[in-house]
Order: sequence, then C-alpha cells, then structure tokens
Amino acid sequence: MRYLSAVTTPTIASRIERGIGHGRLRPLKANDDLRSMGGERFAGIIADHAAQLPLLRLGLPVILLVPLNREGMRQFRIVAEDGIDVRLWADGDDALSEMALQALSGPRSPSPAAAIVDHLRGRYSDLVADVLTACAILATSRRSMDEIARVCGASPSSVRGALRDAGLASISGVIARMRCLHALWAWESGRQNFWSHAGFRTLAELSAHLSQHTGSPLGRWKAQDGFQSLLQSIGSSLSQQDEETAQVG
Repeated sequence: MRYLSAVTTPTIASRIERGIGHGRLRPLKANDDLRSMGGERFAGIIADHAAQLPLLRLGLPVILLVPLNREGMRQFRIVAEDGIDVRLWADGDDALSEMALQALSGPRSPSPAAAIVDHLRGRYSDLVADVLTACAILATSRRSMDEIARVCGASPSSVRGALRDAGLASISGVIARMRCLHALWAWESGRQNFWSHAGFRTLAELSAHLSQHTGSPLGRWKAQDGFQSLLQSIGSSLSQQDEETAQVG
C-alpha cells in the first residue's frame, strides 16, 4: 500500500521514504480527488504540524507527526475535533517504519485518544483542554502530575488550579477514567492481553479499577458496547472531585 503525504518539510518526507521504501509516498495537493487517484491504493495520509485541514478530509486515517508537547497536542486536537480519524506518531527520533505505519493506518486506531478528544470538543479551552488532550493520549499507564504538566508546558500547580477552576476531577481521577477507556478500546479491538494496553498487570486489576472509577466491573462494560457507553458518560464523571495523589491512575 501507498500513502498520501501532507508533510510540508522535504527532509521529513525523505526520511519517511527511506524507512518505508522509495515511491511509497504521493504528495497531496489541494483539490486532489481521492477517487480519481485510485483511493483504494492508499492506506492513509501522513501529515505534520503545518498540514491544512481541507487536505486531510478525505476519509482516510491521518498519521500526524508532531512532538509530544503543548503545540503538538494542540495540532492533534484541532484535527481530532474536525472529526478526522487521526493517529499520533510522536517518536520523532525514531524512523517511521513499515511496521509502525501498518499499525497506525489500520481500520481501527491503536489508541482511542482522537475519539476522546472529539467527544470533549468545545467543552474546555486553554490549559484545561491541553491537560485533557495529554491525558487522552498518555493514559496507557499510570502517569504523574509532573509528567502531565511537563507535556503541557505548565507547572503542576497551574494544572491543579486549572482543573479545580473548571470543576473537574484531579489528575488522578482524569487519568483513571481515561485508562478505563483505553482498556475497553483495546478489548473491542481484539487485542491479546488487552488490559496491558492501559498499563494493568492483570484482568482482575482492570476489573477492580473499573469498579472503583465507573461503578461497574468489566463484565458489565463488555456486555453493552462498553467503550461508547463509558465515553458518553465521561463528561459527567470527569466532574466528580477525587482525592489527588502524587501518582495517578
């Protein structure tokens, strides 16, 4: 399969081609029509921080190459809130290999981050939106307050104050609920040991975590389209004030 390129930096495009093979990228231009290009030949669109939204609205998965910092997350949020199926590649120091591209451009995203961010569209702004985006991306394991604050380019006290002023749960509560979503997404994607994709050591540990933070064990969520059901309730559950701890999740 080939990929469409909305990468604006020639050196990055060349680096990608070195990793996946020459001739696998086709530059994407304004007014390109996917059907006339033979859209079935393309697995996705590779884009960077400067890619324009109209170029990305072709119905293909978008692999966004941005660093995991405040500006990168904001670009991710802009694309996700447009309803585009965007997948993040933030490992800028590592080559984007064929194996990585196949995982990132599959029918179902490896991560629910874009679905979570799109669901929260328009509810929050500024630092709060940055924090929730960071949590949606990073809730693959336990995360510290310092880690979330560093990614957002803010101090822990600023993050704590922003969440409090917005009436939201502490970082521990936010990450805990996002980890539930990541685990259910992995389960519905058919992944082996799906609980490990949200940083849980065992199935029992995940079920106990779900019971504590959603009020229901894993069995209930498996029986009722769990990810979407929990996602629909995430707005209200994020507003519940939890006791903040130094280590989240």
